[in-house]
Amino acid sequence: MRRLLRAVGPDAHARTRPSQAGERTVRHRGRRPQGAREPGPGSCPRHRSKRLNHITRGKKMKKMRLFAAAAATALAVSLPVTSAQAAEGPAAAPRLAAAAADGQLHAWEHAYRGGDHCYWTGSSRHWDGLKETSQPGCGGMRNRATSLENRGYEGVDAVNLYWDIDQEGAWACLSRGDMWMDLALGWETFSHKSWLNSGGYGESLHDNISSHQWVESC
Repeated sequence: MRRLLRAVGPDAHARTRPSQAGERTVRHRGRRPQGAREPGPGSCPRHRSKRLNHITRGKKMKKMRLFAAAAATALAVSLPVTSAQAAEGPAAAPRLAAAAADGQLHAWEHAYRGGDHCYWTGSSRHWDGLKETSQPGCGGMRNRATSLENRGYEGVDAVNLYWDIDQEGAWACLSRGDMWMDLALGWETFSHKSWLNSGGYGESLHDNISSHQWVESC
């Protein structure tokens, strides 16, 4: 028995020690030093690339939002200026406020109350009559009027404007408080007629009015 132990024991012990030592050595090599961090997603190159792409996209979106806000502010500031320039341009029509009522019909030789000026409290059978030619600054207005304004009072306050003298021919009606400031545009025409008085029907009022009559309404 002792011989068997001598033959087997020391040799077996010697053969097993290296393997045990090797195992300890392997375990020692795989052990992390104290204080080392656990490997996470950021330690992988693929995860680092995704994180960088996310940061880059965030910066781009922030720049785009800032640019959009700046563009909106610039547009809001420029709109009033553009509107003002358009209103002041040569193509902009003059804007005239309606005058206070004085019970009269007013007619001017040129557009927008320009040139000779005639006015009437009552009706007129002839715009080149004595009433008109004797008015200072009038000189008669038959076939000369380019702008009109009805400043009549409430009641008998509308005016029929006739193609011919003596309130004859076709006519147009101007309501109280209304004004036609540029008859040369051709928008206002003699739009009413009767069976006996149809001369001038459909023609422009510009330089074609010969007489007028106050009526209750248009």
